Amino acid sequence: MSGPRHSVFVLANHLAEGGAERFASLLVAHLPRDRFRPELVLLDDRRGYLVPSDVPTHVLSRETPRMRRFTAWRALRALLARRRPDVLLSTTWPLARLVAAARLGTAGASDTRWVARVAGVLRSRLRDRLVDRRIARAADRVVANSEGLAAHVRTALCLPQGRVTTAPNLLDLQALEAPGPAPSPLRRPLIVAVGRLTSVKRPDLVVEAFSRSRHAGELWWIGDGPLRPKVERDLALRGLQGRVRLLGHLTPPFPALRQADVLIHASDHEGSPNVLIEAQALGIPVVATACPHGPDEIVQPGVTGLLVTPGKAMALTDSLDRVLAELELWRARGHAIASRTRLTFDLVAGVAAWSLCLDQARGGRVVLRRDDDLTSSGSGPTTRGSRPQELR
Repeated sequence: MSGPRHSVFVLANHLAEGGAERFASLLVAHLPRDRFRPELVLLDDRRGYLVPSDVPTHVLSRETPRMRRFTAWRALRALLARRRPDVLLSTTWPLARLVAAARLGTAGASDTRWVARVAGVLRSRLRDRLVDRRIARAADRVVANSEGLAAHVRTALCLPQGRVTTAPNLLDLQALEAPGPAPSPLRRPLIVAVGRLTSVKRPDLVVEAFSRSRHAGELWWIGDGPLRPKVERDLALRGLQGRVRLLGHLTPPFPALRQADVLIHASDHEGSPNVLIEAQALGIPVVATACPHGPDEIVQPGVTGLLVTPGKAMALTDSLDRVLAELELWRARGHAIASRTRLTFDLVAGVAAWSLCLDQARGGRVVLRRDDDLTSSGSGPTTRGSRPQELR
C-alpha cells in the first residue's frame, strides 16, 4: 500500500496478564509496518507479554492505583497533544472513559481518530449508561469483539447499526505449542478451567458441577483472583482438596492446558472468551455456558463441544458427564476440531481485519464537546492540581 504510514497508539492497562493486554501486545507486534507505526501506551508498567523492539512504550502513571485515576488522564492528554498520533485505540471500555476525559475540550484532539474497543458487557446502571452513551458518541469508531457483543453495545448505547463494527480478538495459535513446565495429573479424566477467580467466571459453579460428576477425576483451575480464599474454603468443605488444584497464573498456560481431557467454562457473561478458542485449537472439547456473548459464536454444539444454560450447575454437570462418557469419540475428533478452529480464528485474518479498521478510522471525525459531562464515570477530571506524570 502506497502513501504515508499511520501512527497508531494502542492504549492498554499493562502487559502483565489478561486478554485485552495480550491483544495489545499481538496487535503492535503484527501490524504491517509498511502501513502503520505502532506505539504502546500503558496505564502502569507491569510487563509479561513480549513487545517488539521497534515499538516505543509510554507509561502514563507510576502512582498507586488509587491515585492513578486522577493523574493518568492528564498524562494521556499531554502525550496526545505532543505526539498527535493518527489513530488512538483504547483496548477496553474502562480505558475509553479515560480517553474521553483526556480529550475533553482539548484543542487539536480531533486530529487524532479514536477507535474504542469493547471486550465485555457494559455496566447496567442508568447513570453509567448515560455517561457511556456520551463517550460512544465521541469515538470515531466503536468495535466489539463478537457479533453478540456488538448487538448489546448498540442497544445499551443507543447507537445506529453502522456505528458499531466487529473485529476479532487476536490469538497466536502457534504459541499453543510453546514448551514449559506443567504438573502431571494424578487422576483421569482431567478437567481444566481457565480464568481469573472472580464472580463473573463462576468458580463456584465449576466446583459444584465437578463435585457432582460421575466421571471426572481431577480439576485444575489456571488463573488467580480475589475469590481464591473463598474457593479454597469451598473445596475444604466438600473434601475436594486432593482432587482440585488451583494452579494460579501460569506463563505460559498452554503446557498445562494441553493435558486437559475437557475444558469447562461457566461464565455469566463474556465478550469473546479466548480460552474456548485455544482449547478447541488443541483438539480439546469444551463444555461452556451459552452466556452473553461469544461462546455461541465459537463452540459448535455436538461438533467442538457442548453449550449449556448459564447459572445451572446440574446442566453443567450433565453436559460434562455426557462428554466424559464419550471421551474416546471426542478424542477421535480432536484433529478435526483443531483444524477447524485454527482455520476459523487465523491470526493473519484477524490482523487484516484490524488493519482495515484502523485504516477506515481515518475517514471520520467526532469532536467531544465540553458540555458532555464525564466526571460521573469515575475516570474523568475530578480533582485539581494534578500534574502529568513523566512519560517514557
